[in-house]
Amino acid sequence: MRKLASVLIMLLFMTPANADPAGPPNDDGPRIAVARSFMTAFNSSSPTALRVLVPDGALVAAYLKTRREIGELTLKGIVDAGPRQTTVLAFGKNGAVYHVVMWFKLPSVTLLSRVDFEPALAPPVIGASVTELSFVRDLNAYIGSAATHGFYSGTVLVAKAGAPFFSRAYGSASVEYGVANTMQTRFNISSIGKLFTHVAIGQLLQQGKISESDTIGKWLPDYPNQAAKAVTIAQLVDMSSGIGDFFTPKFARTPPGEFRSLEDYLPAFATDPLAFPPGTGNLYSNGGYLVLGLIVQKASGENYYDYVARHIFAPAGMTHSGYPFADDVMRGRATGYSRPAPGEPAHTTIFVEPARGSSAGGAFSTAGDLLNFATALRSGGLLDPRWTKWMLPPGSSFGVAGGTAGWNAFLDMESDTDYTVVVLANIDPPAAEDLGVEIVRWTRHIKP
Repeated sequence: MRKLASVLIMLLFMTPANADPAGPPNDDGPRIAVARSFMTAFNSSSPTALRVLVPDGALVAAYLKTRREIGELTLKGIVDAGPRQTTVLAFGKNGAVYHVVMWFKLPSVTLLSRVDFEPALAPPVIGASVTELSFVRDLNAYIGSAATHGFYSGTVLVAKAGAPFFSRAYGSASVEYGVANTMQTRFNISSIGKLFTHVAIGQLLQQGKISESDTIGKWLPDYPNQAAKAVTIAQLVDMSSGIGDFFTPKFARTPPGEFRSLEDYLPAFATDPLAFPPGTGNLYSNGGYLVLGLIVQKASGENYYDYVARHIFAPAGMTHSGYPFADDVMRGRATGYSRPAPGEPAHTTIFVEPARGSSAGGAFSTAGDLLNFATALRSGGLLDPRWTKWMLPPGSSFGVAGGTAGWNAFLDMESDTDYTVVVLANIDPPAAEDLGVEIVRWTRHIKP
């Protein structure tokens, strides 16, 4: 698995109902163009071409050695074009499959700091038309093979019109104690938890307790960044606030056990300068969703964790979800396993995880509970029709993924086919994301 920083990642995609979410992007943005250029330079074995993209000569020499070992790679698609890296799917000789993960030398999106070549799971061979029975059979065999070869550990659920017709568990919840994953196993769902904050804000907007034009300064007058006080709730929600990540050097220097409330996260980022004037750009923002959680507390008069439990988990029937402390005894909680670098042994993540998740992510849940959440959201059980459309625009499919070291989660709601796909994993990304995208693509071939 790729080497990961302690970050939460959300991949949010909203596609037209007739689109195939497994397909590559429609345009070559700068990050994707760099990925294509790297693959061309790698296949040409050209040190000069590689140095244009990777300034480090030692790394270029290492990539040329890799080229000699694994041969030419054929680019098959873009797996992820995220803010920190672009991941492509490539096929090599003798049927070998790789994820080529290209990490940007930030803030540049034209230079690479390193490239990882990771063995990957081959995409499934899908017929033009499949029955639901063959889908269940072949999907179980595919995931079983992935688990056997170390590409997956977790739970998978596929539902039609809210009714599950595929639910299976694979791998170990605890390797050291020999405990298998089950459909009742609880996983860290990382940035999927941002959806709960999004819903909470929608509920408060619906009730008239807040307005999209309200500012941080209105609700958090003591917020320690004067420039950020002008940021609106709408800008926090759509990540155009200029507030960035809270996984900063200050965060890294703080013992994980000290993050036990939303307020505990503020010193890690709140005084940092905005990346741009509010409303003039877009930047993935864990910090912004942390601030939204604080606004939920102020506007509702409830602790964030209590608010989510009462107003989202309870009405949605999410009886196995919560924000446990790392040292809580929580029955059925899986252990996360991460590999510091490809080929290295896996380690548990218990010593690097914050003591408690936040409004930016880190809840624990089950596949069944996330299906309940999706069903409640789609049916208007959490928001009225106006605010449901605010979250789920009609005619669009909605998917979200979250990941951190040792955890990955994927939730997709297809509007035209009415399928819901949930994939949870207690190993590094992109285990759940890769599998989830393939399953969504597969469901589009099921006969009505």
